[in-house]
Amino acid sequence: MRRQWSALVGRLVGVQGFKSEKAAFPWYYKAACGNDPWGLSSLGYAYVQGEGVTEDKPQGIDLIRQAAEADEPWALENYGGRLIKGNGVQQDGAQGLVMLERAAEAGAVSAQASLAWYLASDVYGIPVNDQKSNRYQKLAAEKGNASSQGNLGQALVGGWNGYSKDYVGGAYWCRRAAYHGTAWGVFKMADLYRIGAGVAKNAERAKTLYLKAAEKFQKQADGGRVISYHWLGLMHEKGYGFDANRDKAIEFYLTAARKKHPFSIKKLKRLGVPVPEPEE
Repeated sequence: MRRQWSALVGRLVGVQGFKSEKAAFPWYYKAACGNDPWGLSSLGYAYVQGEGVTEDKPQGIDLIRQAAEADEPWALENYGGRLIKGNGVQQDGAQGLVMLERAAEAGAVSAQASLAWYLASDVYGIPVNDQKSNRYQKLAAEKGNASSQGNLGQALVGGWNGYSKDYVGGAYWCRRAAYHGTAWGVFKMADLYRIGAGVAKNAERAKTLYLKAAEKFQKQADGGRVISYHWLGLMHEKGYGFDANRDKAIEFYLTAARKKHPFSIKKLKRLGVPVPEPEE
């Protein structure tokens, strides 16, 4: 119990209270020394991010692995995702999926959202499984995950992933995603206004929302979120909020492809553009 309190104090100091990673680190360390899974995962994250301690990604990832083996949900999600992508570890998509599903079944909403995405996207060699993807997508959407709400809305509007087309239902979920102010939610609402699906067609409203989404995507991209480069590329390629500009779109796709983003790699191949060497 004492080591669990150490982990909790570390979280309060580092995340919810004083916002001081340096002050939180000793508490994470103390909890990890007692093999508390939460402490191990928190300490691992601190090392990976260099928060409160000198960055040491290999050590941090190993600590997260230990926490995952003890069934700590966040660690299962983090390490599972690393296995799927080969991010800092040897790629093992099958084992990564097992870990991610354990986190999802433990109630980790972000793990449910991630698992749904992997199972529907045909990336990283993971077989598509619409039935399982839809189950986790709905769970995450109902619990307020904006990405899943937007993805579910998109699937209903498009009649994808085994769903029948449902414009009204699609608009409902896209609107909920947009309510959270997420780039993806705003982007999907712009789509609906552009085509008039579940809402009255309104080109001016669509353009306003596309530009708002683009600002959010750019901010995310500047902060290191690779997939946002892809969506910016798509917007310039298709002329969503901007005049269509193939060259500008390719610039964004190339940036994402250098960071190994699978969607942009596929897009460059379809456009007949050589895929660049990945960044180390």
